This record gives sequence, C-alpha cells and structure tokens, in this order.
Amino acid sequence: MSLIPKISPTTREKILERLYYFLIILIFIQIILTFVYRIISTIEDPRLEIDSLSVSNLNLTFHPNQISADWNVQMNFKTLDNHGYFNLSSIKILIYYSDKLVGVTNFMPLDISPKNPPMHFGGEFSSRLLGYIDDSVISDIVQGSNVTSTTTLNFNVELSASVIRIYKGWGTDSWPLYLWVFKCQNVELIFGSSGASKAHMLNGSGKCKKAMSEPFYRY
Repeated sequence: MSLIPKISPTTREKILERLYYFLIILIFIQIILTFVYRIISTIEDPRLEIDSLSVSNLNLTFHPNQISADWNVQMNFKTLDNHGYFNLSSIKILIYYSDKLVGVTNFMPLDISPKNPPMHFGGEFSSRLLGYIDDSVISDIVQGSNVTSTTTLNFNVELSASVIRIYKGWGTDSWPLYLWVFKCQNVELIFGSSGASKAHMLNGSGKCKKAMSEPFYRY
C-alpha cells in the first residue's frame, strides 16, 4: 500500500494554474522595477557652477611646511530635470594648488529640487594643513602672493557628495546612494590688489565638470 497521497487531476490543474499566475505576477513586478530603474537612471544630474572663491589671512611657512587660510567659496546647482530631486550628504569641498591639497571643509546636507533653481550654497571656513605640502607649492604661492603688483594663481576646487536621486512623476521612487564628484578647474585668484594675504576670484562664475556619478553598490 502506497503512503504517497494521490493528487487528483483537478487538484494538479489548480496547482499549475496558481503557479502560472504566480510567475505572471513575478514577471510583471520585474517589468515594473526595470521601468522604474530606467526612469531614475535617466534623470539628468544638475549642473554645478562656482560663483566665487576668495582667500584671506593666508599664511605659509617652511620647516615644518604649513599652509593656513580663511577661505570663502560660493557655488550653485542648477536642475535640468523637472522630475529629478536630489538629497546630498557628506558634502566635502577640497581646494588644490598644483594638485596639492591646500584647503578642505565639510558642508551641511543639501536638497536640490526643480522648485528652487538655482540652489545657492557655500560659506567661509578656516583650513590649516601641516606636513605634506611640497616646498615648491609653498614657494609658488609665496612668490605669487608677495609681488608688489597684482598677479594671478590658478586653483582647482573639487566637490564630492553622497547623493540619493529621487524621481517624482506619477509616484515617488528613490535609488541607492550615488557618489558625485565635480571639479572646477583653473579658478584664477588675483593677489596684490588687496594685500599679500588676500585674493579673490578674477572672473565671473564658471561651470564645473562632473568627474564621477556612480552608485556605491548595484543590484
């Protein structure tokens, strides 16, 4: 006598029918997720511009190599997508001279939306870096900032941030954390017009290049 229960044809058909509908639902969910991903992945990232950069109380010394200064940077994001919202955190501003870091600070989290373009942000910060500044970098800045007439030096400003992209259309959908890196290159500061320890940006606002926009992890 068999202990395995017999499944009637009617019961088997019902099981197969339920399995069929279950697979249909899974395929439908996969299509929806793929559609949402494509929408979010095609959201155009906002454009970053640097409005102004200035430095004051610039102090450079040798042995130990040290640079300290009070910086003021002002920037703005311009949204290019009517449905794209962005939440930025871990915002870091880095200032370079000749590929060497001369200033760094962190900014508060920022929300970007099409309702408030452009989004202006920035502020003043003091930075003191010790030990790993090259002699040549200090010599160049000292030479450029101590001349009797006005002169210009080029700096590079970099912004990095952790970003959540949010799509608001028929509904609201978000995607995992992205890493953004923007680079504002060859920002000219003019020295000598207001003292050797001060400088301000020579030209008007300039566009920054997006160097990275990648998710921290992928599904």
